[in-house]
Amino acid sequence: MRDIRFRIWDMKHENFCYMSWSYIDGKDNNGWYMYVGEIEKLNYSSIQDYIGKKDKNVTEIYEGDILNTPSGTKYVVRFSNGGFCWCLLKDEKVKFWFSDSHPDFEVIGNIHQNPELLE
Repeated sequence: MRDIRFRIWDMKHENFCYMSWSYIDGKDNNGWYMYVGEIEKLNYSSIQDYIGKKDKNVTEIYEGDILNTPSGTKYVVRFSNGGFCWCLLKDEKVKFWFSDSHPDFEVIGNIHQNPELLE
């Protein structure tokens, strides 16, 4: 099973808040729980899911991350049609689906903190 983690972009503070699901195996309360902390106080614009993969530098890949390849082609990570894909920045209709491994990808930023990479 993949790790179930999220990051939430806080527009007010311009940073990410990270959260994850945890399985609690208690006497009376078995199940999955998410620690939400003070999410209701965040002014957030998007919730982005960890896709369960890491780049060549062992950096976790999330929706909204911008990836670079050795050839210099840049992609953005999206969720589409029930799965995670990487889309060309110039034409997001061109999609490729994640397989088990892409050792040559490198996370170089994300759509919130590095919007200049989208140009």
